[in-house]
Amino acid sequence: MTNKWILIAIDHKVGKWTLKAIDVFQERAKRGFWAINPETPNFKSLRKGDIAVFYLGGKDGQKFVGKGILASEPCTVTQEQMRSLIGEPSSFFTHVVELCQIDVWEPPLPLDLVINELGFIENKDKWWIHFQGTIKSLSDEDYNIIESARQKMFQEPGLSTENATQVSHTSRNVVEEFNFRKLCSEIQKTTYFTHGFFPYPAKFIPQIPRYFIKNYTDKEEVVLDPFCGCGTTLVEAKLLGRESFGIDINPLAQLLTRVKTTPLEKGELEKETNLLLQRIKEYHGEPWNVDFPNKDYWFEKSAQQELGVIKACIDEVPKKEIREFFLVCFASIVRKCSNADPKISKPVFTKRMRELKDRKIEPKKYFEEKVKEYCNQMVAFSTYLNCYAEKSAKAEVIGKDARDIELGDESVDLIVTSPPFVNAQEYFRTTKFEISWTGLAKAEEIRDLKRQLIGVERVSNHDYMELHLTGNPRLDDIIKKIYMVDKQRAYILYQYFVEMARAFKEFYRVLANNGCFVITIGDNIVRKIPVPTHELIIDIAENHAGFKCERVGYDVIKAHALMTKRNVTGGVMSVEWAMVMRKL
Repeated sequence: MTNKWILIAIDHKVGKWTLKAIDVFQERAKRGFWAINPETPNFKSLRKGDIAVFYLGGKDGQKFVGKGILASEPCTVTQEQMRSLIGEPSSFFTHVVELCQIDVWEPPLPLDLVINELGFIENKDKWWIHFQGTIKSLSDEDYNIIESARQKMFQEPGLSTENATQVSHTSRNVVEEFNFRKLCSEIQKTTYFTHGFFPYPAKFIPQIPRYFIKNYTDKEEVVLDPFCGCGTTLVEAKLLGRESFGIDINPLAQLLTRVKTTPLEKGELEKETNLLLQRIKEYHGEPWNVDFPNKDYWFEKSAQQELGVIKACIDEVPKKEIREFFLVCFASIVRKCSNADPKISKPVFTKRMRELKDRKIEPKKYFEEKVKEYCNQMVAFSTYLNCYAEKSAKAEVIGKDARDIELGDESVDLIVTSPPFVNAQEYFRTTKFEISWTGLAKAEEIRDLKRQLIGVERVSNHDYMELHLTGNPRLDDIIKKIYMVDKQRAYILYQYFVEMARAFKEFYRVLANNGCFVITIGDNIVRKIPVPTHELIIDIAENHAGFKCERVGYDVIKAHALMTKRNVTGGVMSVEWAMVMRKL
């Protein structure tokens, strides 16, 4: 019979500092052992093969955070282990039990969900007395209660039990928790400087690229984001004094990246702003006209008229850098001027919006407000670069295809990116109004670009009539399951990973020897079938491109405002994975 134990870590004082339980747990999970001494309760009962459930208590809450297997009986702590111990004075610990098959639960299981059911918590009002000591015996009944509650949590859309239990089998190292907001606590607001320009769908927070740029590059080295989106990585690279390149197929993303990384002189910007706003007020010429499907359905005639006037006036701004800045301001009000519901990322004319059909739409007013807002952010960004940046690092958009990068071999030192998700975001559908009104692409050009997108939603019938397989046993097994219920989705998944493999080979080519490729991505559920995307990405990067995965971790997605809520067969991703691959 296998014994089961709760291994406990609690926030506590060490001198004048408070040591958090999560820090103790992460260190012990990383090192693969739990520190104890002969006075520890149940010390003599611990056996190799026993099951351990990890419990953390403190200001961050009370929760069960994972489980593992005891890989040894209590043994004397080694000098190397002693040097890495945290939690108490090292002399306090004389022994350790080694751990294996560590499975970090994300999200963790709050104690509140099971406190009334757990038999060992006899006094529910003073529950904390039952978590005193380092190790507590756990009955089979209570262990099953914890496991059952965890299974129910993972039945929510976004993360499956299959994904969770496979975490420890995927990583070559212990899975880390990347709390990027804490790792880069100097960033107090994710929309600081030019990061606040335009609500681009599914963009990652600036703390993510900042953390990796700071820790994996030196000043004046080169950073590449091959799926740069609205330019978050390039902005952070510029602020940190690194040269950077970005690639994206979406012309709006290219525009946003150029504008967000191009500082503007305050006096010149203020002068052109005043001239533009005055020109809009006095304009009597023909409004700029754009044609796209169902324009009258999405935009009232009065809104079309004013938007056309604003665009015509922007086109008269002589300097390209300032003209493009105003285009971004303009793009940021287009959705507000439409009949699309602003609470949904994709354009949808909802019942709520129909009831507001007679609302007052004021494009000129919205534009003036947005220009003033973005001017302040641009001036702050430009001032910072002028005052604090040692050297103005170049940031450049160099192409539109991550599978065919316009850079030489071994020309970049770090790649940081968040690629398109499988079956998650139709970037062109989400931004089609802005692309059309800014004149970046016509409707037929948008359709052509959509066909080139990795993770494309629409494919022709003849593509998926036959089962397509990749040669990766685990991925192919998933494709087969999906094919049984949805041939089109099966082909989309197949195509996504095939195209990602092509991209990874290009990443390997342009990356310098010993350089790192960092990718953040979420797992998926396709037709109710879990797709452990991050694990499959590791397989492809290692086995098809030649990278070596050296770090795997996750961060909890704090906000879903820019994530698409998919149908019941999909689900919203609640965890974002980050993997560090090295070119050896």
